[in-house]
Amino acid sequence: MPTLIHKRQFEKRVIPLIAVFLVGGVLGAVAATSVAPEDLECRRKILQSRYVEAIYGSGGLGTWVSQQVSPAVVHVITGAGTGTGSIISPDGLVLTAAHVVNNANSVDVRLQDARMLKANVISLEHQLDLALLKIQTVAGLPTISPPPRCLTNPLKKGQRVFAVGFPGVVQKKDEDTLTEGLLSQSDLKNGRIYTDALLNPGNSGGPLLNARAEMIGVNIAVSKPDQRFDGIGIAVPVTHILPFVESAKQLPPQQSPLQLALNGQMVNGKLEGSDLKDDKAQFFLDPYTFQGWTGQKIAIAVKSPNFAPYVTLLNPDGSKALNSKLGDNGVKISLALQQIGSYKLWVTSQKPNQVGEYNLRASSFILRKTDVLDFFNSRRDSKNYLYQDHCFSGYKGQPITITLVSPNFDAFLQLLNPAKQLMEENDDEIEGSQDSSLAVSLPDDGEYCIRVGAAHRQGRGWYILKVL
Repeated sequence: MPTLIHKRQFEKRVIPLIAVFLVGGVLGAVAATSVAPEDLECRRKILQSRYVEAIYGSGGLGTWVSQQVSPAVVHVITGAGTGTGSIISPDGLVLTAAHVVNNANSVDVRLQDARMLKANVISLEHQLDLALLKIQTVAGLPTISPPPRCLTNPLKKGQRVFAVGFPGVVQKKDEDTLTEGLLSQSDLKNGRIYTDALLNPGNSGGPLLNARAEMIGVNIAVSKPDQRFDGIGIAVPVTHILPFVESAKQLPPQQSPLQLALNGQMVNGKLEGSDLKDDKAQFFLDPYTFQGWTGQKIAIAVKSPNFAPYVTLLNPDGSKALNSKLGDNGVKISLALQQIGSYKLWVTSQKPNQVGEYNLRASSFILRKTDVLDFFNSRRDSKNYLYQDHCFSGYKGQPITITLVSPNFDAFLQLLNPAKQLMEENDDEIEGSQDSSLAVSLPDDGEYCIRVGAAHRQGRGWYILKVL
């Protein structure tokens, strides 16, 4: 009589043998060629996923994916609500959505084994809607990994995806949920991918996975334009997650960066012994962060009566944007930003172990123009009013403030969208003033124009236009 092998025995005995033959065949084929070890590891993972999918089929693959990742999916709990997170390092780094933590400095994280632990928020990226947490005093935690780096295109339209997350309420025994769908579209320019995998309440911040149980995104929202449909799931793609994590790792969890407003206001700070410290060179430093846009012009100045300051600016992808030059008691940097996202600024000293007070000013300008409204360099509209146009490149969601000041005439300004249609206009900043201002959030990418004019036909003279 033939011996019957149950499915569990089959998984234990036969699947590893299939993997050995598949991987062995690939390794043998490339043994005579020069192939990097990481490439071999990548091919091994891809082949493993193929036999897993073949064995489990469409019906059981979701169960297998859930078994692989559930131990590393956590429930994130704040005073404002709950969400989901993914453990991405054995020492307790957790990836979630920025709107889940809601600008908190620390949150509660509940593991699959029901342990409730504290986690510090070490980095926020509001533009992408990502947050990185660090669970305190833990080690050896299960993790979720991204696809191998050798995959040049880890996001393919039509591939199967799985969304894992916790319900929107904290229960005595938490159980995560899993839904399945297809990747519908990738919008890498804006850092978004779209799927038809149903996202349950509380799933925000949870992982979006491929058929190999690798994280390809972080779920952040559901778009539901019509009540007849379940909606479209929106996630941040792995192509944007990895640079964010690498940049955030440069700041230890003991000191989260302070939000810096680029408004020219003075910020009073102090380097002291309790601050973040570079252990190799023994420099104390204060970290700051701000949202930046491609092409945005910024200026930063730091002065101190106690030490010679030094400034380092990091791009959203973690690369170095600029270092300040050496100076006695003050340094300045100015540049046009090359990336969109969350920048980090480090204020430190030029010599080791220096402490003391300092002041910091950071300002941003998209456009600054001093000009004259007159007959020689101005145009006339259909009502015979003089005007001048000044244009700049803007991005969807970008907040801007426009001010128009003139000592000679009652200023009037209009903002035109990329289609050259009127968006907003303003005559008087406040009642009785002859200055004008607007504060708006741009609706689309493209070239915007500011039309400068006078409230009266006789208006002539100098003016200063600023777009911040």
